[in-house]
This record gives sequence, C-alpha cells and structure tokens, in this order.
Amino acid sequence: MQHLFTINSKGRVEIDPAALGVAVYRKLWNRDKSKSKEKAISELSYIYYMCDYKSFVSNITDNDDKHREVCRMVFEKDDYNADELIKECIELYKKDIPISVGLLEDAKIGINTLRQYFREVNLMEMDEKTGKPIHDAGKFSNNLKSLADNVDNLEKLENKVKRDTETSTLVRGGREKGMFEDIDD
Repeated sequence: MQHLFTINSKGRVEIDPAALGVAVYRKLWNRDKSKSKEKAISELSYIYYMCDYKSFVSNITDNDDKHREVCRMVFEKDDYNADELIKECIELYKKDIPISVGLLEDAKIGINTLRQYFREVNLMEMDEKTGKPIHDAGKFSNNLKSLADNVDNLEKLENKVKRDTETSTLVRGGREKGMFEDIDD
C-alpha cells in the first residue's frame, strides 16, 4: 500500500511527490492557483481523514457524522460540499485500501450497530396484542456476554491490519519499497 498522504506531527497533510503523478490528485493540486496551496492541502486532508483507517476519526462509521467532524477539523465549518473531483479522489483513494482494511471498517460498522442496539433496546416494551415482552432478555444477555469477544476480535483485526500495512511497504534493512519494486519483469 503506497502512502501518498500522511499527517505530520502538526496535523497537516504531507503529500508524497508520487501522488502528483496520479492525474486526479494532480488536477486537484493544480486547480489551487495560490502559492501556498492551502485549499489543495485542506481538500487532500479531507480525503485522508474521510478514507484512511489510521485517521483518528476512523472509528466514526456513519459517513454523515464523519463528514461533519472532518469538515469542522479541516475547514472549521461543517457545511463543506465535496465536488465531483473530490469524490473522484476519494474513490481512487479507496481502491488502494487492502481487503483487510475494508474488513476492519466493516467490523467497526457492525460493532457500532451493536452499540446502538444496546443503547436503544427497551426490554420493558410489550407486544400490545399478546402482552408479552417484544425483546428477549435472555438473547440480550447472551449478546452482552459475547460483546467482550467481539471487542477482542476487533482489536486483533486492528493489530493484524497495522502489521500488514506497516510491513508491506518495508523490505530488508527497514528500507521502504520503491514504487515499482513489486512489478515482475
């Protein structure tokens, strides 16, 4: 996995020069005519935070909630509308995400759905016709018991993804792979 964008210690996006070799990212960069490229950097930051599993907002699994949070962080407002070029950049960025990262994102969505279920289920809710509870307290209790296993498995998957993505770009001696090192002759 090529790391075209990273976040430095000051929270600003850093762009690997290889990213500007990709037409859609180059188009985004070049449309900002300013010398500082502040708008392009902000838009690339938006893309990074919306898509990258290492982003500290990656646990926000609802896209609308994540969008609002990222907009507040990057643009200091929550009404930014991503145009077609930004959406195209996001789609390309997502294509470079390994399947294990996609599975991790899916697992987080599942865990957050369980969280919502536990928050919203009303064990006292009764069926109007039968007068019996709508929700089975035993099933609720069993789901609750398995929750720790789910969280442990999520943490294991997160650690596997970290190992896979951190070591996939390194070769012997800790040197990073060149862009074309995996291509067979």
